[in-house]
Formats: sequence, structure tokens, C-alpha cells
Amino acid sequence: MSRADGTPYAPHTDEETEAMLAEIGVDDEAALFDIPEAVAFDGDFGIDARTEREIRDECARIFDRNDDLTEFLGRGHYGHYVPSVVDHLADRAEFLTSYTQYQPEVSQGFLQALFEYQSML
Repeated sequence: MSRADGTPYAPHTDEETEAMLAEIGVDDEAALFDIPEAVAFDGDFGIDARTEREIRDECARIFDRNDDLTEFLGRGHYGHYVPSVVDHLADRAEFLTSYTQYQPEVSQGFLQALFEYQSML
């Protein structure tokens, strides 16, 4: 399964995917689904391929048509761009802990994320 630009949704190579399908005895991913023809869509959505940032910008233009009202959200809430991949990375097992989440254990995942980020810099 991949997007129009060929980027896979799942972090598996074609070879890994083929091996997994062979292991469960199916030829392709379509065999994993049973969608009645009456509801199956086998056409073109007519939507141009866009990056996540372009979609967010388009949504922002649409949302800008709303009235701005005073918010009482507190804690310095402000709009800023955070790519959706951040949630995926932050939820990875190496950033989580199996312990009861007392403060030190909760902090461990955050510290690991900071270490990984600083290592990239």
C-alpha cells in the first residue's frame, strides 16, 4: 500500500510485504479485504496530490473565513506547525516506558526524544 508518490504508509519494503503475505497464504493485499462491489470505489477521486503542508495551508485558508473570537485556553496556546509524523515518532516504543507512570518514568520518554532530536542536529 502506498501513496500516489510511492511513499509507503507502512515502514515495510516490498520484499518484507511479499514475505508477510506469503506467510499468511495470500497473493496480494486486496485479498485481505472483503468489500462488497456495491460500496467499493474503483475510480479516481479527482484530487490533486499535495503535501501535508499544502493541505494544512489550504485548511488554514478555509478556516480564516471564520470570525476570530477571544479564547480562554490558557498556558500560552498559539498556532504553530507540527508535522503529523511527530505523533507517530513520539508514540514509538523506545520513547515509552512499561513502568507505572510516575514522574521519573514519564520523563524518560521525553528525555529520549530530546536526545534523539539533539543527536540529529
